[in-house]
This record gives sequence, C-alpha cells and structure tokens, in this order.
Amino acid sequence: TITIPTAVNDETRKEYNSLDTIAGADFDKKFIDILTEEHNEKIDKMTQISKEATDDDIKEWASEQIVLLTNHYKEAKKLQQKMDSNT
Repeated sequence: TITIPTAVNDETRKEYNSLDTIAGADFDKKFIDILTEEHNEKIDKMTQISKEATDDDIKEWASEQIVLLTNHYKEAKKLQQKMDSNT
C-alpha cells in the first residue's frame, strides 16, 4: 500500500513561508536554492526506490522520475550558477 501525502510537511511549509518575507532578487535566489536542494533530495530518493523496490513497475517508474528530475535539476543548477555569478 502506498500512502500519498495530502499536505506539505512542516519543514517544507516553513521554507516556502520564508519566501513570503522577501522579494525581487532575494526571492529569486532563495527560490532557486530551495528548488535545487529539493530536486537533489528527490533524485536520491528515487534512486533508492529504483534499487530497493520489489515491484518492477515501481522500479521502472522511479527510474523514469530520476531522468525527469535530473533534467530539471540541471536546468535549475544553471540558473543558480548564473544568479550566483551576478551577485
């Protein structure tokens, strides 16, 4: 049985709420930092699932997610590096 979360956890909510207090370039920087960190964590989690799952469909799905998340992570990382070089 898989239980899908119905709400954001407290840690994630706190991170996103912190975005309400900033604007402009500070917001952009904080947002991209959160985005890259979360993508990296999700890639690690999907890698773990793809190796440890006992169901072949779950393994395949996790492997597909790794590709998608890795592509997103690379693009986010490029933006992050560009923003870092502009400061």
